[in-house]
Parts: sequence; structure tokens; C-alpha cells
Amino acid sequence: MMSPLPQELIDTIVDRVADDNDTASLCTCLHVSRSFWSRSRMHLFRDVRIESAAQCARLHVLFAMDPAAATLVHKLDVVDPIPRDPRRFKEETWIGRDDLLPGVVQQLAPHLHALDLSSEGYHYGNRDYTHVLRWHKASEALRGALVAVFRGPNIRFVSLAGVLIDSCQTLFSLFDGSPVERLDLPSFWHDTECRVNADISTQHPPRLQSLSIILSTCLVNYLRRVEERSGEEHGRLEI
Repeated sequence: MMSPLPQELIDTIVDRVADDNDTASLCTCLHVSRSFWSRSRMHLFRDVRIESAAQCARLHVLFAMDPAAATLVHKLDVVDPIPRDPRRFKEETWIGRDDLLPGVVQQLAPHLHALDLSSEGYHYGNRDYTHVLRWHKASEALRGALVAVFRGPNIRFVSLAGVLIDSCQTLFSLFDGSPVERLDLPSFWHDTECRVNADISTQHPPRLQSLSIILSTCLVNYLRRVEERSGEEHGRLEI
């Protein structure tokens, strides 16, 4: 009878399969034996991507049946690809309209290390936006779930694309006390003039190490004002 493989060797084998991004082989590993199951499951749920309300519904059912699986998710991508003709697309992104997404995000919030939320919005003309996530129109449940992620104990990276919000002050109020180290804003817009001179005495923005910005340079001015107000430096911030 063949001797069982050491668990350390089994874990190494599964890790190598995961490094190849071979989801089909990882699923096969799940059914080899119980010694393969735990490590394979960990890799399968580490990164989760949701691109539609239908996918979100399936994930909602899965986590309801197996809540422990939600604790394995370290990175969540929520994406709504840009439509073929965004100028004619007047509906809001599914991200802001879906009823199940807030619950899924809330369930994952304590365990996430990274969140990438992108509605791939389109901007043209003066104050004209389509296919964006309008923060003030999102449900209270979704806003609460996202803030829970932004301030979660393990979160270190957040990317927000196609988000429409009223000011830098509002944005950083969502990250008040957050442990986020890297913040990417590849497309971030205001629907009103940014209140750079607003009272910021009560805000405690994250101590960022890296900030990537496109289309919203006033964020730099806002962070500098906060830094001057507090007399502290936000680590080795790279902009």
C-alpha cells in the first residue's frame, strides 16, 4: 500500500497549481482527497470577481450555504464593463442597483485585503456622466457595506473607478481611520465643486503609502491641507 504524502508536500503541489492560475486543475484537486481539499479551497476563494447581478446572486447563495467560504476571500473585484455605446446608455451601473450585492460585500468586509470596484464609467462634455456609480444615489445598505470594507481590519488596497462623489472631503470621510496603504482612483469625479477649504479638523484620513490619481488632482491639495492641519506626514506617500 502506498504511503500517504506528507501534508507539506501536498500543500506545495496545490500552491504550484494555484501559481499557474489553473482553476480547472484546482477544482480537480478538491476531489483528490481530504488532504488536498482545504488548500485547494483556500486558493479557489482567495480572489473573487463579480461582473453581473447574476454572478452576485450565485455567490450570495454559495455563501449562505457555506459561510466559511466567505472568510477565505482576500481580494474582491466588482466590475460593470462599459457598454458598447456609453453615450446612449442612461441606466446606472448594476453595482448601484443590485439588491444582493450589499449583503455579499458586508459578509466579506472583515476578511478582505483588497477591493477593486469599477463601473467603467464614461465622462464627456461638462458634468455629463453615464454608467457611473453615484455615491449619493447608492442604497444605504451598499454605502454601509463599502465603508465597512474601507475601514476593515485587514484592508490594505482599494481601487475605485467610475465613482461620482461630491468632494474629496466626502471621499476621505469614508476612509476615516482606515488601515488602507494604497489607494487607486483611475477615474474619480465630482458632481459639485470640491470644498477644499471645508473644515477638516475632525477627519483622520488613511496614512497612505501610495496614491494613484487620474482626473482629480484636487485630491493632492486636499491631502496636503490635512497634513498641514495635523502636522504629520502620511508615511512615504508616492503620487
